[in-house]
Amino acid sequence: MRVFAISGYSGTGKTSLVEQVIKALSEEGYTVVTAKTSIHDVKEVEGTDTWKHIKAGAKTAAILGPHSAVIRHAVGKSLQDIFAGIDADFLIIEGMKESKIPKIWCIGNTDVDKGKIPESTKAVVGWVRREKGVELEVPFLKTDDIGKIVSIVKQEAIELSQDKA
Repeated sequence: MRVFAISGYSGTGKTSLVEQVIKALSEEGYTVVTAKTSIHDVKEVEGTDTWKHIKAGAKTAAILGPHSAVIRHAVGKSLQDIFAGIDADFLIIEGMKESKIPKIWCIGNTDVDKGKIPESTKAVVGWVRREKGVELEVPFLKTDDIGKIVSIVKQEAIELSQDKA
């Protein structure tokens, strides 16, 4: 499984771009799994059965529905641990802006700020390019240029086992 991130600050179009990348890769026949990072801890709703299981000491609790399943771990896990044994071509992450994982850096409609672009960025994506004259070391693409964006994802994604984030 190869991993690539879509990163940026809140409100810059990350989720919309992730949706487009998933759709385009899926239409090309690739299998895609995703992860979304958050600065907030993932909390189980107090009083639910799985909350009671974790509170009682279970390290993992699963809810199995007729057409879906949810697994909750009592402790944080690495991407490698979470996705071990899952057969997919791509893991697309929304977030992880500080990681060394190759990424698209979303800026929405803000000005390009070279100083805020992470080192592992392979392209900057925005709604419009508002800062003329700023030389970037990576391509600037508009969000509707999904063909080029997906091409970068396919070319620059690394094996999940290579991720040291």
